[in-house]
Amino acid sequence: MEFDVAEIIDRHHFGAFQLRIVILCALVQFFEGFDALMLAYTAPALSKTWHIAHRDLGPVFAASLAGMSIGTVVLSPLADWFGRKRLLIISVLLFGGLTLVASQAQDVRQLSMLRFVIGFGLAAAVPSTFVLVNEFAPRRYRATMVMCMAIGVAVGAATGGQLAALLVPSIGWRGMFVIGGVAPLVLLPFLLAWLPESVRFLIVKGGRTDQVIATLKRLDPSASYPPNARFNLHHRPQPKGIRVGELFTQGRLPVTACLWLAFVLSLIVLNFMNNWLPSVLATTGLPQAQALRIGTLFQIGGMIGIPIMGFLSDRFGYFRVLGATLVLQAFFVALIGWSEGSVPLLVVAVPMVGCCVIGVNNALMALAVTLYPTAIRATGSSWAHGFGRFGGIFGPIIGGILLSQHWSLQQVFAVGALFPLCNLLVVMTMAWCHARAQLHAPVEPEMAQPLQYKGHG
Repeated sequence: MEFDVAEIIDRHHFGAFQLRIVILCALVQFFEGFDALMLAYTAPALSKTWHIAHRDLGPVFAASLAGMSIGTVVLSPLADWFGRKRLLIISVLLFGGLTLVASQAQDVRQLSMLRFVIGFGLAAAVPSTFVLVNEFAPRRYRATMVMCMAIGVAVGAATGGQLAALLVPSIGWRGMFVIGGVAPLVLLPFLLAWLPESVRFLIVKGGRTDQVIATLKRLDPSASYPPNARFNLHHRPQPKGIRVGELFTQGRLPVTACLWLAFVLSLIVLNFMNNWLPSVLATTGLPQAQALRIGTLFQIGGMIGIPIMGFLSDRFGYFRVLGATLVLQAFFVALIGWSEGSVPLLVVAVPMVGCCVIGVNNALMALAVTLYPTAIRATGSSWAHGFGRFGGIFGPIIGGILLSQHWSLQQVFAVGALFPLCNLLVVMTMAWCHARAQLHAPVEPEMAQPLQYKGHG
């Protein structure tokens, strides 16, 4: 007897099994966000301890970003070869264990080397969580589940900042690194015991029927499958290693190119805001403390925007929600420039920009895992995100160039508003190309959704 796994998953309501997967993956993202910004939170204390200028930590920051960028395209695709769960476990072990080791670093060189390798683990964790949650989510809840899980990074980053302000004066930067290393390691036994491997991956790999049945019975304990049961996805490519070339075949080239460019444009704006917003606000005459408080509204807006975009994407489709959000993003980015330091306007504009910018970035990640079949899903999403990371480096550079030209606030943010408008054209082109490609290429059943694209993967 033959069973369609996609149909089995889709006909179940959201329950305890899926909730456990979302929580565990959200916790991985929480610790990823915590560890990723660890250096930023502890830099002042670290500079004081080592008696160096803050700018001397530049190689450490650069090494961390380089590790994350390279790790995203090198390590993350291994999830299509070894499995989503296995790579996730390795990633958590890598960034947790080495963060603990980094707490004993004695100089900038040692810390730079460790943060580079830590970046590999951080980079591989995020795509694996997106793919795993997507592949266990019922179709009608898919975008909501993925985006609610994705809020973990923002919460982890915000929590790390609060803990650093509270604890660094007493335990120092080394103590914070110990916390950042031990906490994810404590999570490992729970991941091993409670996090299942993707049944879609098991079917594509072949010969894993016993594991598929065991996982499906965890989804529905009342279900019964005969010993000779066969499971399918209708479209079952047999992977032989990592096949990056398939991102550009079977009509996928235009979609892949648009996805990569969309990530670049999104991360340019995100990195510009993360690096320059507090400093730019301080130039308006606001007190530094007030500028910093308003700057934190950007992250808070992102925490709110992520689940909202997931909810809307399940009802109206990723492409429609992305298009509308990019228009709002352009408007509110420009509004920051028009505010001229007006606190009421900034209190409205900054969190709305965070809601749109961080929401769009996470929605693109959720969309990416739906654009490719199971066999290359992790490869497709991770390479897109990795390419975006490389291109996103230009965000702070562009901001620095504009500010060095002594442009007015209105001019700087007017340029910033052009990026989401350009991204709007890219996203709409991607939607059109994807709809055309699906008319000619065989895909898994749940992938065959045209332009409307209601969060399906």
